Amino acid sequence: MGLDIVRNSANVLKSVPKTKIVIYQNDNGDVPVLEWLRNLPTKARAKCTDKMERLTHPPQSTHMKTKKPTTDALEIIHREFFEGQPERIAELEQARSDGLVARKIYHLRTQAGLSQRALAKMVGTTASVICRLEDADYDGHSMAMLNRIAAALDRRVEIRFVPLKKDSNNHVFA
Repeated sequence: MGLDIVRNSANVLKSVPKTKIVIYQNDNGDVPVLEWLRNLPTKARAKCTDKMERLTHPPQSTHMKTKKPTTDALEIIHREFFEGQPERIAELEQARSDGLVARKIYHLRTQAGLSQRALAKMVGTTASVICRLEDADYDGHSMAMLNRIAAALDRRVEIRFVPLKKDSNNHVFA
């Protein structure tokens, strides 16, 4: 019993494989993965949910006035941990933001063919600082450091404010 993640390419032409997350329910009605998520620290729970959402596509269901039983893993997790809890949604958004910055730094560095040590030397810091910045769990990104990295890679930092995306169930997706 537990979380079974299965990747299936639905169409060879699509660049992102579809991912199916199956949540099992015990005979007594318990859902082990929900119990596991419930016991995680808040930040870890938000990060797990973010990663699961990135593995799957947002649900494509129609508007529902009443909650119907669902087998959609993300819908179950949203109902259980985030619905009606804006502070948890804010934590999830923060985890998404931190992860996005870390992935962008990693991508730019590897695209430039640089090691962490080489980038650190160009920026005037240590490889351990670059390692931390590329860690999705790190939440201390400063504009000054991001600007130094951008300058070293002949880039500039651009900040955009964009509208939130919502699915048909009015769930917020980053």
